Amino acid sequence: GGRAYMSGTSMAAPHIAAYIALLKSDQFNAYSMNDIKQILAGGRDAFVVDLGDDGHDIYYGHGLPVLTGATPQPYTVNYYLEKIYDLGAESSHEYEIKSEIYYGFLGEMTTITAKDYAGFTPVGTIEQQTILQDGQTTINVYYTRNVYNLTINQAGNGITEIDDISGEYLYGTSIKLSVALDEGYKWFKWQVEECSDTTFTKNFNPNIMLQTITMPASDLELTGYAQQAVYLITVKIKGKGKVSTETVTVHYGEGMTLEFQPEDGYSLESVSWGNTELELNEISDGIFTVNLYSITENTELSAVFIKNQTLTWTDVIVWGGGS
Repeated sequence: GGRAYMSGTSMAAPHIAAYIALLKSDQFNAYSMNDIKQILAGGRDAFVVDLGDDGHDIYYGHGLPVLTGATPQPYTVNYYLEKIYDLGAESSHEYEIKSEIYYGFLGEMTTITAKDYAGFTPVGTIEQQTILQDGQTTINVYYTRNVYNLTINQAGNGITEIDDISGEYLYGTSIKLSVALDEGYKWFKWQVEECSDTTFTKNFNPNIMLQTITMPASDLELTGYAQQAVYLITVKIKGKGKVSTETVTVHYGEGMTLEFQPEDGYSLESVSWGNTELELNEISDGIFTVNLYSITENTELSAVFIKNQTLTWTDVIVWGGGS
């Protein structure tokens, strides 16, 4: 029940065995046996407290193994991403800070490398530091915002004007695409001629003529296309007869001629466009054409065929006299 002073391997072995078991556990990063040999041989000062005489001595060997150095210590890395600024003016540069926590072992040097951020380039040399206790270590990494080229083209007919916004832009800059079309044309699409930023190409909608885009993390070239407006002409038939085509498409400003032919026993009474009755041109017995001029919208016509009236003997009154 008392205490006694003893020394030797029999006393050290249980302590060292437990210490090795902890170093091998997941809690302390599961050190390899080679790491453990270096620690026990005094090769890593953060793991051993020197006791007695300086350095190795006959009473304490390399010192007392401790777990302070074996516990991963947190440290902070701040990534400074340059904010958008006016390329054409002298201005102070501000930064957005993205912080991340890393872990290392007490007394060791950090080995931080610059992370990849699309549209940014790291600048300067990263100053590695010794890992201190309780998260005292902080490392700062700075990035400049990249500049890319924007080229805007127009192709074919139908585009009156595209704003000349070609030039250099910082990554992430908002840019308004502005286009004016000739009469009788409608927007077709933007064609992406050059862009290596897959995030931009995936999200960009080429069918929207007027839109605001964000400058991608690459050079960008866009070409605008327009096409002639196309309108649909449909004919609804009432009664018994036919038209040369019941559905047809025409380009803006074009016209066309439709031919109407009644079935036997019927006649064409009228062809109307909304509330307007169109002129009928007879080209042969009972067959008519209708001319449409300068179509500028979808058009629906209505053709009415009526049954011919026939006389019977009961419909005839004969007037006569006798002597």
